[in-house]
Amino acid sequence: MRYRMLRFGLAAAFVASMMVVQAGQALATAPTLAPTLLSPTNNADVGNANPTLSWSAVGGATMYRVQIATSNTFTSPIYNVETHALQATPQNLLPFTTLYWRVAGEDSSSNLGPWANAWQFTKSLSTTPVTLTPTNATTLVFPTDPVVFSWQPVAGAVSYTLQIGNSNTFTGYAVVDAMELPDLMAGHAPAGKPRRRRGRSDGHGLFVESRSGGRHV
Repeated sequence: MRYRMLRFGLAAAFVASMMVVQAGQALATAPTLAPTLLSPTNNADVGNANPTLSWSAVGGATMYRVQIATSNTFTSPIYNVETHALQATPQNLLPFTTLYWRVAGEDSSSNLGPWANAWQFTKSLSTTPVTLTPTNATTLVFPTDPVVFSWQPVAGAVSYTLQIGNSNTFTGYAVVDAMELPDLMAGHAPAGKPRRRRGRSDGHGLFVESRSGGRHV
């Protein structure tokens, strides 16, 4: 009798736990409201860099689905992620064109709520490169941290001149080294033909110059 009562008790506990799980699943419903897009503002020109997209929280949402596309139909999004945060920054370089983005909330069962009305922004190439790495005021420990200089491309540029100095004015003997580079990345600063600095510093203690070809003087 004790065995039968024990077996009955275990069965009852299992049924009760299943009812709790099913009840929890039934309570998971998709958000009824769409997030409010915050930034970048609609029709903004964000320049060279990928923007950080942000939006407001929605009741009932445990995650958010974020999409970026080259068309406002979003048939083939080029960025399609889920996040718990209220912002997202694409890691891969987005194309330089007009892009559309939208956000929707999701519940704990991945049920999707309504999409926010899509906004658009434009990525455009400027005439001055935008430095990417190392970031401003970064401390690198030699020799474990390799120095990698990288920057955003500039339309029409066939080479770049990189200068490294101990002052963002690059005056006197502040220039340590300089070289001409065909690419958007340099692993170090090897000895090369010294160049005169032209243009202005980007404020990072690093000067990057773009060239569109022709005779260098």
